[in-house]
Amino acid sequence: MKTTARSLWTAMAAGLAGGLLSVWLLTGEEVSAQKTKEHKKVVTAEDFHLVDRDGKLRGALFVSAKGEPGFALFDKDEKSRVLLMLNADGSSLVELLDEAGKSRARMALSKEGRPDLMLAGEPTLLLLDTEQRPLWKAP
Repeated sequence: MKTTARSLWTAMAAGLAGGLLSVWLLTGEEVSAQKTKEHKKVVTAEDFHLVDRDGKLRGALFVSAKGEPGFALFDKDEKSRVLLMLNADGSSLVELLDEAGKSRARMALSKEGRPDLMLAGEPTLLLLDTEQRPLWKAP
């Protein structure tokens, strides 16, 4: 009985010593899934693509080959439908395209600050008051 008790105590002491020794020898750098105070606040890239669950392109934030920044939104068939650009000459553009890719509405501002509005097809212009009631409509 004394031998069994002694063996049990020896095994427990060896286990404890082995556990402590392994923690002391094998413990490396702390790893944590929690957010640290030094998280990145900026992501740097030339292109950023937004895709849906099927991997289809739905949006893009990009810099063109000429160095012009832009933002585009795509429909479910990956056709460009909305474009926002800042051109190299300082002019800017917002463009809406139909399903065929044809520009139907464009609002631009020249580098000198001259605004330009283009509506193509069968456009309707509607002006509303602060209560969203029509003030003027054409045609």
